[in-house]
Amino acid sequence: GNRIELGEGENAARLVPGVKNVCALLDAKKKEIVLFAETEEDIPLRVIQRSMRKLLPSYMVPARVALLKELPHNANDKIDRALLKRRLEEEND
Repeated sequence: GNRIELGEGENAARLVPGVKNVCALLDAKKKEIVLFAETEEDIPLRVIQRSMRKLLPSYMVPARVALLKELPHNANDKIDRALLKRRLEEEND
């Protein structure tokens, strides 16, 4: 297996024009990377993937991207990864 570094994927995604902030998670059930991206405008998945492929091996490029106007934050003003993970699990049910 290949080692997946979600942080490296997040760093690459932040370099995509129009992306403000991101959170990458592994959808364990589907065995794929999902990127939650904070953007003001819609950015096509292929544009994000093409940009990320320039910096990452193909297995680290997200299979899905969810565009949000604002990423959810917890009480400590950090991205609420637990909430996003629950959203993924709910989609799989």
